[in-house]
Amino acid sequence: MQFLVNHISTIITNYSGTVPLPIFLKEYYRKHPKLGSRDRKALSEAAFIYYRFAPFLGKEKSPIEVIARALAESGTNVNPFLQKVFSVIEVNEHSLKLPITTLKVDMPELSAGIDREEWLLSMLKQPNLFIRLRNDYKKSLDALALQGVAFAIVDDDSNSSLCVGLANGTAVEKILSEEDYVVQDWASQQSVKMVLSHNATSVETVWDVCSGAGGKSLFIKDTQKNVRLLSSDIRKTILHNLALRFKQYSLSKPEILVLDSTNAESIAKQLQQRKFDLIICDVPCSGSGTWARTPEQFHFFNISQLQKFKELQYPIAFNAQQYLKENGVFAYITCSVFKAENEDVVAQLLTNSNLQVIEQQLINGIESKADSMFCTIFKKH
Repeated sequence: MQFLVNHISTIITNYSGTVPLPIFLKEYYRKHPKLGSRDRKALSEAAFIYYRFAPFLGKEKSPIEVIARALAESGTNVNPFLQKVFSVIEVNEHSLKLPITTLKVDMPELSAGIDREEWLLSMLKQPNLFIRLRNDYKKSLDALALQGVAFAIVDDDSNSSLCVGLANGTAVEKILSEEDYVVQDWASQQSVKMVLSHNATSVETVWDVCSGAGGKSLFIKDTQKNVRLLSSDIRKTILHNLALRFKQYSLSKPEILVLDSTNAESIAKQLQQRKFDLIICDVPCSGSGTWARTPEQFHFFNISQLQKFKELQYPIAFNAQQYLKENGVFAYITCSVFKAENEDVVAQLLTNSNLQVIEQQLINGIESKADSMFCTIFKKH
């Protein structure tokens, strides 16, 4: 068992947070092929537990101390093999009594609608997996039930989608047909519904400015099949993934554009005089609303990073809103809970544009064991 403890210490010591933790772990296991699947699973869980708990227990503590205390806190809700590994190693009794306190955690001011203490403590628990059902809802739900999979219908809108919550790690791909569901967090689904609730029936042209792999674009095309959709992003590879997903779901491929949305001249050159009924601007951000899923980002966060994100967020949103039709709908969205990335950017937009806020909400996913997102809906007058 000691060799696994040594691996845990090596992983934590060598990981710097510059790449996502799963990618680092995958490369680590490639370099250590003798580690079996059970070992890899235990090591991965131990690493995530460390980054989840260390900010509360003290980053100066050893990984073994932190994980031992976290396992004592988690009880049976953890990998039994990992529990066994730690049951046979000697851990200082003091380590098992380390106090969990949010006082150790220094974070920027939060947006209205979320409590600091609740948000921080939510980091200690892995969120659920959420899927958006398409097509025959009953067929999919029956298939899950037949396999004994526990699920909860989190949001039911039979006209457009059905949001289902499952335990994280549920192998949905082995139960449901790939065309029958989309993996998309509850908060992300809520943000699209919030956007589409404003004059959705009159929308003909949509620009998804920072589309990523296309979760929001897919939702829009699923529910508004006749819209003309432009999906853009600065990353060519992720737009390739978007195109593959549209093909997978038998949806007509949107117009795709590799575009740096911080560059006003580049946008003008490629879009010229085009205008849109709806523009969705889900900008790059700290991701603080998703840190319960990615605790390594929480662990390595530095408040100086906020300024770098703001230097992207406002230009992207300001540039994009110039291509909105009169009376069109503009959505500014982040997966952040920080005021600096949310209300502060909105205030800048209001000062320097003809936009008017018609709805603003921090979509708080804590109670639903989901992500949290910020969404402001504007109209142009």
